[in-house]
Amino acid sequence: MGRRKDKKVVKEHKTAYKEAKVDYKGLKKNLDKYSLKKLKKELKEKKKTYKKSKKNFEKKHITLKKSTKFAIKSKFKNKVKEQLSKNDSFAEINQHKQRATQRSQLYRSLKGTGKATIKIGAKTTKHMYRLSNRSYNLIRGNGFKQLPTRYHNSYRKFQRTKIRVQQHKVTKVFGRTKRITGIGIRVLNNPFKAKSLGIILAVVFLFVFVLSFFAPSMIRPAIVQNDRNLTESYLELTKLDAKHTNSVDTFYTNWNDPLFYLNFRYDNFNPKDETIKDYYHRKEEPKSFETISTALWETINGKEVHQVTPLDKFIRDSSSPWFLASKDFKAFDKARKEFGFFSLSNRLGKLYDKDSYLITRRMGYEHKRDSVELNEETEIKADRGTNVLAPLSGTLEEVGINRIVINQDNHARLTISGIDTSRLKKGDILNKEAYIGNSISDRIKLIYELNNGEWYKVNPAFYLSKVAYAQTTIISSSDFSPNSHVLERAKQIYDFFIKKGYSVEGIAAMLGNFDIESKINPKSAEGEFGNSIAASWDTDEWLTKSGPEIYGGRYPNILKRGLGLGQWTDTADGSTRHTMLREFAKSKGKKWYDMELQLEFMTNGDTPSSIHILEAVLNKKLGDTVSELTVAFLTKWEGNPGDKVSERIQSAQNWFQYFTRQNTIPLSTNSAEIYNKYKDKMLKPYTDKEVRAGEGWEGNAYALGNCTWYVYNRMKQLGKSIYPYMGNANEWSSTYYLTQGATLVDSPQAGDIVIFNTGVYGSHPIYGHVGICEAVLEDGSFIISEMNTAGEYSMSYRMLKPAYGLYFMRVNQ
Repeated sequence: MGRRKDKKVVKEHKTAYKEAKVDYKGLKKNLDKYSLKKLKKELKEKKKTYKKSKKNFEKKHITLKKSTKFAIKSKFKNKVKEQLSKNDSFAEINQHKQRATQRSQLYRSLKGTGKATIKIGAKTTKHMYRLSNRSYNLIRGNGFKQLPTRYHNSYRKFQRTKIRVQQHKVTKVFGRTKRITGIGIRVLNNPFKAKSLGIILAVVFLFVFVLSFFAPSMIRPAIVQNDRNLTESYLELTKLDAKHTNSVDTFYTNWNDPLFYLNFRYDNFNPKDETIKDYYHRKEEPKSFETISTALWETINGKEVHQVTPLDKFIRDSSSPWFLASKDFKAFDKARKEFGFFSLSNRLGKLYDKDSYLITRRMGYEHKRDSVELNEETEIKADRGTNVLAPLSGTLEEVGINRIVINQDNHARLTISGIDTSRLKKGDILNKEAYIGNSISDRIKLIYELNNGEWYKVNPAFYLSKVAYAQTTIISSSDFSPNSHVLERAKQIYDFFIKKGYSVEGIAAMLGNFDIESKINPKSAEGEFGNSIAASWDTDEWLTKSGPEIYGGRYPNILKRGLGLGQWTDTADGSTRHTMLREFAKSKGKKWYDMELQLEFMTNGDTPSSIHILEAVLNKKLGDTVSELTVAFLTKWEGNPGDKVSERIQSAQNWFQYFTRQNTIPLSTNSAEIYNKYKDKMLKPYTDKEVRAGEGWEGNAYALGNCTWYVYNRMKQLGKSIYPYMGNANEWSSTYYLTQGATLVDSPQAGDIVIFNTGVYGSHPIYGHVGICEAVLEDGSFIISEMNTAGEYSMSYRMLKPAYGLYFMRVNQ
């Protein structure tokens, strides 16, 4: 066999060994003892084969290593022979020694030069990286500062590897415990008791010494459960949210911190086990996961009176059953902040080029009318036309219409829906984060599966770099009562924009952001906490402070501090909205901190792009829900990459609930009682043609049995026609003009269409509701007839009063 063929054999054996090594590392966690032993044996055999073929190649063929070794050896032998052959004097021996010394010096010199070169190169590379990283952060508006090392992907990968290696070493030490214990028992049974005791003490000392060597450097990861147990625990927790959700309260608890806590306290538990051992409070009786999770849910969301409270409050409370001592809390807090879910294997790469992803619909159980159903997909917000990347490397197993399935060696499988697949075909091999197509809508759906002998689904959110959730808990009974000054300012903003025809959702999204930015206070300045003297608000020197002046040298990208409701700022990237606000105020002859002035600035004086984005948010063109609009306002109007997203969404939801549920308690829910009492004041009654299944008026294009279907029929019965394609009920307040002769009026009269914004009087949180005004009473209340409040084709009457989020559509034909 020739040299080339021998080298090819060595390369093949080397590749086989490396692949076996990767397979062993990837599968060892999920295999049983027998399969793991078999896989380890195969790995050893392939390693032995590779070493043997390499050794044979070096023996058979001339290599650089072999040639160099032979040349040095031959030269040395020749020199010795030459000296021995002369034997004249020791002068020649000294000369030989000097030459040897010279060679050593040359070697040391070259070695030192090489080290210095490497050191200089490393430092130069490091400084260049720091400069580029700082410049990148400056351009992104995060200041001329370097990203902390703990957030580097390479550092996190190193830490995860370090954790696994350390855990493996400690596990090996514990693995020998059983054998050591057995030997100890046999020694104790020995009649020479004194000698036995000495041997046992020596073994125990050695064991403690080895364990103490690893323990100080161990960093316990935030997640120790395997992938399957983690997702099953998460799903059980979401089921509690779904079970407690009703027409009034909606629960979407953020389960990240509770999962970190459960892993810290109960270790690698299986939620399906009959009982789970408490490794923190060891004296506690083992409980079922159902008992633990129910207690945890009630702790966070309240048992009888619902109110959301962060879990950390109970973890730090010594009287709480969830209490962690200070030292343990620090370890827990460090693990969740530095590692989070990053210790999990099978991480996903980027889905598209963003720092974080907004999950608009999470994987988990959901409340559906009278049942609880599992949603296995994760929906992620994406602008239409976004360049979508492959988060997982592998082979395309399926390519369908707007849907692909990526299979990675039958170990991981990712389904992506909502993308253009025209450039892809089955069998294509994709690299991680390679471009695969463009999004065809504003949603991308993911299903992630792993295989440990059988396929099972996991939550993709745990495997992506950074996510935020648009779905948040909404509790109508929660005590949201802003102070009178904040409420007065919020109402002023609400009234200003609602009169212009903008949506309640968009206004609430804006208020949620302003709440975090400025406490909805037009007279606010960045870094100001109420200690400034009155004259400062009109002093240039104070108003134009820069980021370093406010934050002690940090944030040099802030040239002039943020002012007002939206904290308008002058920044190093060219934004001059601080200056624009103050110049606009001068042109109007008003103070920059005047509320009406700032609202006018938002709609007429700001940059054209900012005004366009504002209108798009308020008109719900950048999202359908309060959560989506809040994030859109934050990232697009404020230009903020994602600061305090959860707090902003919760605040926006609070304001939305406030403005849509004021005075929303029905005066009566008994339809028959209302009809019998007020039928003489009401319009003529409806007939079967308007309400029965299989009936209906011609031209009705609305969904059968729904409120919109009934209103179309009822208006036809009353001699008027409405446009059959005005969209969902909550859209009618902006699409009413499609109906000939239709206008929106302030006060209802019999025959008007009553339009409910989402959430008003318990209407659908996504689609809203519509009904027909049948009569108006002396006290200002009115009676409506409506369909589908208790199911399709169901009819009812209600007595209501005007409220925020109610619109009255009058058709004059």
